[in-house]
Formats: sequence, C-alpha cells, structure tokens
Amino acid sequence: MQSASSAHRCTVAVEKKARRNRLGAFQQMRSSFFEKEVAFAAFWHVCFTWCRQRMARTIPLERKKNPMFSQQNATVRWGMIALAVLAGTWTLVHLILNVAGATVNDAWDTALLISFVLALIGALIQYAQERPTLAAAGSSERFPEPAISKFFFSSEGSSVLWFVVRMYVGAEWLLAGWAKVIDPAWGTSGKALAGFVAGALAKSTGVHPAVQGWYAWFLQYLVIPGSGVFSFLVSWGEVAVGVGLLLGLLTGIAAGFGVLMNLNYLLAGTVSINPVLGMMGMFLCFSWRVCGWIGVDRWLLPALGLPWKPGVWFQPLQTTGAPAPNALRTSE
Repeated sequence: MQSASSAHRCTVAVEKKARRNRLGAFQQMRSSFFEKEVAFAAFWHVCFTWCRQRMARTIPLERKKNPMFSQQNATVRWGMIALAVLAGTWTLVHLILNVAGATVNDAWDTALLISFVLALIGALIQYAQERPTLAAAGSSERFPEPAISKFFFSSEGSSVLWFVVRMYVGAEWLLAGWAKVIDPAWGTSGKALAGFVAGALAKSTGVHPAVQGWYAWFLQYLVIPGSGVFSFLVSWGEVAVGVGLLLGLLTGIAAGFGVLMNLNYLLAGTVSINPVLGMMGMFLCFSWRVCGWIGVDRWLLPALGLPWKPGVWFQPLQTTGAPAPNALRTSE
C-alpha cells in the first residue's frame, strides 16, 4: 500500500512539474510575442511620424518651386477652364443677339448664375489647397491680410470666378451704353439726360427726399447747363466700362468708373440694377490684381506696372558701356 501511494505521489508531482514547465514556456512565449508586437508597432509609428514630418516640410517647398503644384487637381482645373469658356461664349452670343435686336430668351443670366456658383465652389477647393502656403507667407505688416483675402484678391486661382463676374457686369454696361449711343435723344443732344435730371429733381422735395439737396444742386446748376457734354460722357463711358470689363483691359479702373456711375444713378433716385452692379464692381476693384488675369491685363499690368513700381515698359534703359568700378573688384 505504501509503495502504491508513494508511486501515486510521484506521478502527481511529475504532472505538476510538467504543468509548471508548460505554463512557464507559454508565459515566456506570450511575453516574447508581446515584445515583438510592441516593437513592430513602435517601428511603424516611428516610420509614420517621420513620413508625416517629412511631408509637412517638403510640401511648402515644392509649392514654392513649382506654382502648378498648388493648382487644383486636373478635374477641377479643366472644369474651371470649361466654365470660363462657357461664360465667355454665352456672353458673346448674348451680346450679338441683343445688338442685332433679337428677342430670343437665351437664358444668359441664369447660365451665368450657375457658372458663378460652380466657379465659387472650384475656387474654394483651390483655396483649401493653397491655404497652408498663403498662411505661411510672412508679412511685416502690423495687421497682415488673412489667407482667404490673399487668395480671392491676389491669387490666380480665383481668376475664373472674377471672369464670370466680369462677363455679367461688362455685358450689362456695354448693352446699356450701346442703347444710349444709337438713341438720338442721347449723344450730344442731351434731351434724354435733361428729362432724367428733371425726374430726379422732382424727388428732391418732401420730408424724406429720395435725392439729397446737395446732389439736386449739382444736377440743377452743373448737369443741366452741360447736358450735352454729360450725355456724351455717360453714353460712351458706359460703353468704355463694358468693353474694359469684357476684355479685361485695365479692369480695376474700368470697374471703378462703373461704380462711380452706379453711385450717381443711386443718388439721382434710380435703384434698378445699380446696387447689384455697384457691389460686383466694388469686388472687381478689390481684386484688380487678378480679376483681369483671363484677359489683356495678364500681359498689360506687368508691362505698365504701378506708379511706385514701374513695369517693363518704364524700366530705365541699361547702358552697355564699361562696368562700374565696384563691379571690377573681386572678393579676397
């Protein structure tokens, strides 16, 4: 009996030892697996962090080296080009039909409204891509310009949006001016302008007049005596503003004169479409650097320059004589 019980105890002890060995081996294997898993995760974390830092460092540099890097992707870019072509073509057809006297409803204003919305969406997409570069650009001004105004008022990415606005405002001014030019009551006769001024002066009386007293004085004592000259200036001025906006020729100046005429119409008590054209013209004035980029200003503005920064045409001529003495010095 004793030998049987001792054998049983030995068997139990051997089984416990074997169980402990298996448990120890399993724990060792599990700890080794976890260590490898942690090391693997740490390795990929380091790789991901390095790549992210590298991209954050290199993307702005690439955008500076290659301006097209910050352009919208191919789909948006070609979509913006198609919008510009559509708006320009539809506006040209609209002008031809109106000058020819056709009464066909060409849905021009609706088409330009849809084009404006789509161009605004495309401009916002490109702004989202260029915002880091615009925000990172340093400025020594006390109150630096925000990135969104830099984009819409200075970046070529918003040029399609302003092109659509130009087509609408320019066509309205050109058609209004052309109607006055071919009307015998306008021109140098001044009959139509005199009637318009008489209607404005009738609105200058009462408790709350639509025409202010100082502007009524201007109409009565300056415009009426020179109605022929003012009629000629208004007629051809509207044509000139329309042509300048449609062609992108000195766009900021053309828009400024358009806003001036809108203001005078409003002061004379005529609302009509003047608030809409005036507001759009003001935004064209704000974006004068880029609103004519799809137009003549793309080449004219760099050639003319600014009064404080002459362009190519006004750069001083460099003489081809002997170099200055300082240029002959070599650094030691």
